[in-house]
Amino acid sequence: MLILRYQSLRIFQTNSMFKAFTNFCLCILLTLPVAGLGQNLQTIPDSSRTFHWRNFVIPVSLVGIGIYGSLDNHVIDGKEIREERGNYFPNFSHKADNYLQFAPIPAVFAMDAMGLKSEHSWNQQLVLLGQAQLIMIAMIYPMKSLTKVSRPDNSSDNSFPSGHTAQAFLGAHFFQKEYGRQYPWAAVGMYSVASGIAVSRVLNNRHWASDVFAGAGMGMASVELSYLLGAHQHSHKYHPMILPSYSDGVMSCSMLIGL
Repeated sequence: MLILRYQSLRIFQTNSMFKAFTNFCLCILLTLPVAGLGQNLQTIPDSSRTFHWRNFVIPVSLVGIGIYGSLDNHVIDGKEIREERGNYFPNFSHKADNYLQFAPIPAVFAMDAMGLKSEHSWNQQLVLLGQAQLIMIAMIYPMKSLTKVSRPDNSSDNSFPSGHTAQAFLGAHFFQKEYGRQYPWAAVGMYSVASGIAVSRVLNNRHWASDVFAGAGMGMASVELSYLLGAHQHSHKYHPMILPSYSDGVMSCSMLIGL
C-alpha cells in the first residue's frame, strides 16, 4: 500500500490557550470532510476528470505578478500605493474582511439547499472544498514563513502572500466551479466580493498589492488542484487518515492516503 503524506507546516502561531483551542477546532473542521467522505469522489462526473491547462493560466499569472511585483517596484509599486492610500484613505480601518472572506462558501451550500443544480452533490462538494482548503493552507503559511515580508503597518513579517485574499478567491472559484456554468452572473458577484476583500486588505494597510495578487492566484489554484486530485482519485479506492496536531504553539495537520 502506498502512503502519501501531505502536511502543512506552522499553520497557526498561537499566543494563548484560547487561540490554540480555536485553531485546533478549525483544523479539524477543515479536514473532517476529507476523512469522512473521501469515497464519494469515486462518483465524480466525467466532466471533472479531464485536465485543462487553460484552467491554471489565470491563477499562475496572478501568482507570477505577485511574486514579480514583490521583487520589482516597476511592476507594482507597493510603496506608492501605500502612500496613495495614506493620502486618500488615511483613517480607513474595518474588520469586515475577517468574516466576508468566507462568504462565497456558504453561498454554494445555500444554493444547494434551494435545490439549484450544481456540478457535484453536496457531499462531493465537501470533499473538494476540504481538499482545496488543505492545499491552500499548505501553500500559504509555509510561504509566509519563508519570505518574511514585513506588513505595510510593520505589525509583523508574514505579509506575503495574503491569506484573507487566498481564502476569498478560493471560495469564489469554488462557487464558479459548481455554479458558474448555470449562473455566471452569480459567479461574477462572488469574484467581486473576493476582489473587494483584496482591496480592503490594502486599504487596511495590512498587505502590499503584490501580496493580494499572489493570494488570489493561490486561492484559485488550490481549487483547481483539488478538482484535479478528485479526478485522479476517481479511479482509485483510498482511505484517508487525518492527523491534526499541536506542539509548542504551532498547529499542523497531516493527511495520509493509502492508494
